[in-house]
Amino acid sequence: MQITDPIADMLTRIRNANNAKHDTVDVPASNMKKAIAQILLDEGYIKNFQIINDGTQGVIRITLKYLQPGKEKVTYVKMTPEKAKEIVEKHIKGGKIVEEYTIGAAK
Repeated sequence: MQITDPIADMLTRIRNANNAKHDTVDVPASNMKKAIAQILLDEGYIKNFQIINDGTQGVIRITLKYLQPGKEKVTYVKMTPEKAKEIVEKHIKGGKIVEEYTIGAAK
């Protein structure tokens, strides 16, 4: 199978595996995709990744990251830089959801 855009293919595989709640997803390896996987790991979007030698191109096995059980997903809307600073302080650092900026408050 020829892939015309290997980076888009990688991100689509990750998204599809995430939507299907898979623990891991395998992606054909390249130096660029290894670098992208490292960035995703450093930024906290994935749990881990490893390079698997298969005798040819190799495979990147990406371990996906999900919310911890019992923790709800929060979506903030209509963001401004000021609101983002407040959310970082109160929610990310302090653990308190800023209800007035959530999707539920926007309805």
